[in-house]
Amino acid sequence: MKKIGLALVGILCVIQSALGQASWQWTRSLQQVAVASVAADGSGGMYVVGSFSSPVSFTSPNFNGVLTLAPVGASDVFLARLDANGNLSWARQVGGSGASASGAGITPDGQGGLYVVGRFTGTLTANTGTGSLAGSLGYSSVLVMRCSASTGSAYWSRRVGTNESASGALAVAVGPGAVGYVTGFVSGNVTFGSYAVFGGRAAAFVAAYSAAGAVNWVTAGAIDPLNGGISSASGSWASKVAVDGAGNCYVTGRFTTGLKLGGLQLADNGLFNPHSFVARLNPGTGTAVWLKGTTGTVSADRADGTGLALYDGFCYVGGTFGGTVSFGGIYTLTTGNPTTGYLGRLDAATGTTAWVRPLGAAATNVHVAAGAANVLATVGIDAVSDYSRLVSYAPSGVYQWALTATGPGSSKATDVAQYGPGVAFWTGSWQGTCSFGPTTLTAPAGTSYGYVSRIHFTSPAARTAPDQLSSAPELYPNPGSGQIQLHTASAAPRTMRVYSSSGQLMLQQQVQAADVTLDVRNWPQGTYWVHLQGRGAPERQQIWVR
Repeated sequence: MKKIGLALVGILCVIQSALGQASWQWTRSLQQVAVASVAADGSGGMYVVGSFSSPVSFTSPNFNGVLTLAPVGASDVFLARLDANGNLSWARQVGGSGASASGAGITPDGQGGLYVVGRFTGTLTANTGTGSLAGSLGYSSVLVMRCSASTGSAYWSRRVGTNESASGALAVAVGPGAVGYVTGFVSGNVTFGSYAVFGGRAAAFVAAYSAAGAVNWVTAGAIDPLNGGISSASGSWASKVAVDGAGNCYVTGRFTTGLKLGGLQLADNGLFNPHSFVARLNPGTGTAVWLKGTTGTVSADRADGTGLALYDGFCYVGGTFGGTVSFGGIYTLTTGNPTTGYLGRLDAATGTTAWVRPLGAAATNVHVAAGAANVLATVGIDAVSDYSRLVSYAPSGVYQWALTATGPGSSKATDVAQYGPGVAFWTGSWQGTCSFGPTTLTAPAGTSYGYVSRIHFTSPAARTAPDQLSSAPELYPNPGSGQIQLHTASAAPRTMRVYSSSGQLMLQQQVQAADVTLDVRNWPQGTYWVHLQGRGAPERQQIWVR
């Protein structure tokens, strides 16, 4: 029995080694900073943004003495740079007496600048660029800023909003020419520079800003004629934005009734439940090239798009869903949990779904980063004590590895960014005592602290090209509970083995067809590995039995 067990462990170790490995390099506490977003710089360091409402103090070999920041208002925007060793290079705040401000997105622009976005109420006076920035006292406004990447000092700041309803920026990405693409939601009648927008109760928007702060164009959710003239934002909200090398802009979020964005439209299903959308926009005008949305059939079916990344012609999306949701084509996911995370891949040119995977019961949004041989996703797992997890998949949708922050305290994930082929930055918050690999951090009772982790990982060299990765078998439905259909690109003779997560061999048979049926009706609920071995490279895929 011991020999069999060791053999099974060896098999799993070989599989794990082939799929890549990951480890923590370091984790740093940012005290009572609510870290919202992270972006990699060009030298192995990172920029972070968030908010803080109590004084915070830092020491670092990069400056003398102690750096202490005290909020000017009820809460201030916090922005900072950390070097490759996790030492603070600088930290700045944005705020005003009686104001409340928070940062949501940050990205360097490649020309010495740094875009920062978020929302605020009141009037901002500290680190706003030229003069103060006045907003509404009772409703939040969109905040867009461009700062120095070397000091955090603001060049300029812009506000979008009204005195009657709330608006906010949630993410930012940069394109050629240091153009900043900002996304979020607006309500009521607002203006972006010279562009007037009617946001109804809350409409998703994407706005393109020049490095000088001028608005090039803006696209927002329009009035939905299918819903009796009710604004599409009785439902729409844009959570993430990404830009490719040609400047094409991609955005994801959610909508409740039929959505019209950039001249294209998603129909209203009449159920008034939220669903996720993904769109590609023309870089010069903001008009939609394509617009895709999830669908369901009953009010319990819902989805929200919260993560987005681009790499090599692929558009990777992440978010949460409940019930049974169709992601386009043959790809449908079902969950019995109130909320489950998902990760998927679309063709960037057409929006066609290539694959989608469930990520487990989710307590937070899913955030995504991508590279040549991996797709990273962060998710907060819903448990007795919530915990954050970073998971990696191959571009083909094959599971590679995962890292998990452990308790007894609870933790949440807020963002992930990738630097080069083997480094990731992972941010979030924790309460109590949590372990991030070799580092254990403890927050004072009743407080939530922010964390930043630097992760090193390896990906299999044989899986660096998309055409090599595309040979992974497709499974439908996945997860499943009865019969699961397996489709491969080849009908050549192969040996198929299926292992449980503990290494138990569940099935072994010879296959000589491209399509195979797996009967999993009597299998325990859980995760399994399908391993196909023939004359060529092995094919592996993960399946979930529910």
